[in-house]
Amino acid sequence: MRRLKLLGVLLLSLLVLSTLSSVSAFRGNIIPPAKAKQVAEYFAKEAFSENIEIGDYVLFYEPSGKPAVYSFEILKDGKVYGTIIIGATKDHAPLVMLYKGLPPQYNLNLKKELRTLNIFIQNPLHL
Repeated sequence: MRRLKLLGVLLLSLLVLSTLSSVSAFRGNIIPPAKAKQVAEYFAKEAFSENIEIGDYVLFYEPSGKPAVYSFEILKDGKVYGTIIIGATKDHAPLVMLYKGLPPQYNLNLKKELRTLNIFIQNPLHL
């Protein structure tokens, strides 16, 4: 009986340690918003070669809770001109999408659809 308890404690310890190591490895995989903004500026200026700025962002999450992508506004003359979507982890491609037009966070129907799909948004715009 004592051996069985010892084996159970050992297995539980190994499970906890493996979980903690995978969580810390994932956290090291996340690209900070400031770095993602630098990447967004580079690609947006290369694509549009106009006087543009990168505005606010929204961080989209996968259903598992992992960060997926940053959606940045591209501003021209203070107005939203386009959108650039940058990967939020080192596993994603740096440039996911770039286009003229409003970002997905401006579409309220999309926001409702994302909630039904259990995708969460960290939103500095408070939309």
